[in-house]
Amino acid sequence: MKKYFVLALALALAVLLWGCAEGPQAETENEIMPEDFAFSIVWNTYGISSYDSATGRLVKTADATNPDDYVTTLELSEKDMEEIWHIINNLGMGNYPEEYDPFDGASTIPSQTIILSTVKDGAQKEIRCEDIAVASESTTKKGRAFLTAVRDIINIIESTDEWQSLPDYEFLYD
Repeated sequence: MKKYFVLALALALAVLLWGCAEGPQAETENEIMPEDFAFSIVWNTYGISSYDSATGRLVKTADATNPDDYVTTLELSEKDMEEIWHIINNLGMGNYPEEYDPFDGASTIPSQTIILSTVKDGAQKEIRCEDIAVASESTTKKGRAFLTAVRDIINIIESTDEWQSLPDYEFLYD
């Protein structure tokens, strides 16, 4: 009987430790998007692109001779906002520090900046990845989850008619 108790205890401990393993966890499962949910994101080489859902300001590039030519207003659909809410909620932003490098200090020239900010239920959270490597994959599960979430959000933004209507980049980086 004692062996079964020890075996059951060991199994329960293994399950508990597995649940605490590194990796993203949703802040709350099946939660509905709060009324005040808003997000902003900065991305690209040197952080030249940005979007703020609270104001609708969409910037394709801040690095241009006439930067205003690359700015428009984008009001995402309710469906897109809910999809982004689920991406962010499933990421579990509370599990990330305010300053984060998904590439563990690797660097490239040029570098990129990613800043993901959210407001929900009156609380703000921001993850800043400044001057990080331009790369597609992180070596950690947590880093891969973060980069996938960011890519998914950017894909939604860049698939809009508003993004597509902006001129091509004036300057490209090698």
